[in-house]
Amino acid sequence: MRHLTRQLKQFKVLTLTRKVQIVILLLTWISLVIWAILSWQGRDFPLESELNYSEGIVGSLDVDEGNHIFMLLDLSNLNRKEVYGCSYSAFDTDSSCFGKKYLEPIEGKKAVIGWYIQKDFIGFHNGIRQMVSLNVEDVEAGIKEVITYQGTLDAIKGMNIYVNAGYIIFIAFFSYWFWRFMDFIE
Repeated sequence: MRHLTRQLKQFKVLTLTRKVQIVILLLTWISLVIWAILSWQGRDFPLESELNYSEGIVGSLDVDEGNHIFMLLDLSNLNRKEVYGCSYSAFDTDSSCFGKKYLEPIEGKKAVIGWYIQKDFIGFHNGIRQMVSLNVEDVEAGIKEVITYQGTLDAIKGMNIYVNAGYIIFIAFFSYWFWRFMDFIE
C-alpha cells in the first residue's frame, strides 16, 4: 500500500504533458490487449467428438482475387448450399478457406466436413460454420483427407503465436517511440 501511495504522489508532481503521455500510453495498451483478445482464434474450439458433420458435394464461389467461398451442396437437395469459413473467431467472419488451385482437385467431389459454430464473444457474432476437417474420397485422384482436426488445431495455435508476437513487438516499439516523442516535446 505504501508503494502505491508513493507512486500516486510521484504522479501528482508530473507535468501535464507527462500525465497525458501516461494516460494515452495506458489507453493504447488496453485497446491493443482488447484487440488481441478479440482476434484470438480458436476460442471455444470443440473437441473432435463435439464436431457436427455434413456430407455433400464440394463447390465454391469466387468472391475476389484469389479468394473463394467454400460451399457444400446438399446431396438430397442440390439447390441447398451451406457456406463454411476458416476464421475460427467471433470477431472475423471471413469465409475464404482456400485458393482456387487447392479447390480445383476436390470441386464436384463427395465430401464430409467436420464443423462447429463459433460462440458469441463480447457482442461479436460469427454465424458462419467453421470448417475443422474435410474428408474427400477420390480413389482415382488419390485424395483421401484434405484437412484434419489436428492440422486445424496446429494451424490455429501457430496463428495465435504469430499474432501475439506481432502485438508485443508493436506495443514495445510504439511505447518507446511515444515516450521519446513526448520527451522531445517537453
